Amino acid sequence: MKFFKLFLYFLFILFYTTNLFAIGLDGLILNQNINNYLIISEEEKNEDNRIRKFDKNIKIYVNNTFNLGYENRGTYKDFEIPNPDYFWDVYYIYEKDKKSNYIVALKSINREVPQSEFKIGECSSLRQQYVKEAIGANYSKKKKEYQNWISGDRIRFKDRIVHTSIENGISYNHLFSCVHSIYYSGDEHYVSTYFAYGINTDYQIVTDMDNYLNVKNLDEFNESLITNFKIWGNYEISEQNYLNTNSYSLKEYRNTAIQLHQEKNN
Repeated sequence: MKFFKLFLYFLFILFYTTNLFAIGLDGLILNQNINNYLIISEEEKNEDNRIRKFDKNIKIYVNNTFNLGYENRGTYKDFEIPNPDYFWDVYYIYEKDKKSNYIVALKSINREVPQSEFKIGECSSLRQQYVKEAIGANYSKKKKEYQNWISGDRIRFKDRIVHTSIENGISYNHLFSCVHSIYYSGDEHYVSTYFAYGINTDYQIVTDMDNYLNVKNLDEFNESLITNFKIWGNYEISEQNYLNTNSYSLKEYRNTAIQLHQEKNN
């Protein structure tokens, strides 16, 4: 009995220390057996549309039904979210070698609004507040990346901040991205924007995605470009910093999302 209790004690210590340093997003933990999360059949797990074109060894799983207040809710519920943040609209898990390789949450800020109605600073301000909330005082060293690419009839711009932390000897990449898509129709430019937070321990997956999309790096960017951009050129980037955390409160956005979810849930 003594040895059995000792065995249980060491088992508890092993479990506790493993989970103490486990990093993830809202209860979804990185580098775990994907079957710990998936609630779909083997047939659904192996659907061809899950395989990513940039790497045939990677599959994607989605939950876009959890937030009942999201008006563009989809039909995928591949996994449960232990501690959902209703600020987000969608969660993704990228799987490689049966492990949760990359976890991403996405918030739609606007969808196909006229360029004249685009709110400068909305996404970047919400991101700034979320970064402080997620990283806190540890948020010191960061890398900024500005990119653009063409996807179909849309021109996309990505403003990405990358923060790398080290926990228990493992490097974790935190990616905070504002992504803007512009398209032209009927003599008008339209803008769609989303904010995404992703976390992984292998940045190669991000590099492979960027290479597949033929992403180009930009030397400079701020959201004034989105209001000025024209498909025929002749646009400018203002030097003014438009961040305004008072106008775009993360707390208010989250509270509104929670309220909408609860109303739909009643």
